[in-house]
Amino acid sequence: MAHKMNITQETEDALRKANVPEEGIAKLRETEVDDVDVEKLDLDSLDGIAGGGIYGIKVWAPDDWRCSPYDNMTWIEGATFIKGMCDSFGEDVAIDICNKRYCKSVDWADYIHGYGPEYAAYYMWSMAYSVWHG
Repeated sequence: MAHKMNITQETEDALRKANVPEEGIAKLRETEVDDVDVEKLDLDSLDGIAGGGIYGIKVWAPDDWRCSPYDNMTWIEGATFIKGMCDSFGEDVAIDICNKRYCKSVDWADYIHGYGPEYAAYYMWSMAYSVWHG
């Protein structure tokens, strides 16, 4: 069974902002989606999906802000801990530990490998801070 694709006004506005022509938006509105093409995911399947909802830092975490999901540490304490893991066990082990201990995210690898453990901690703590205070 097929049904019309429902796109919201917010989606249409985002498409316009991305310079998608009106014809393309209209065509998207007319697209039919077949129910057999829709894959329903259970909670275990969601573990394999990357992504988030804040799309970047809205507000950088202050130096004294303690993040309860990150062992109630400040980003500075977290950076010291992550740097110690990198120095003792290597970046890949530190990334694995961060993914298991704090939250699963490709950002750990991207930022630890690309910019170092200090920036990775600052970024990840700030992502959490942005959710609560952004």
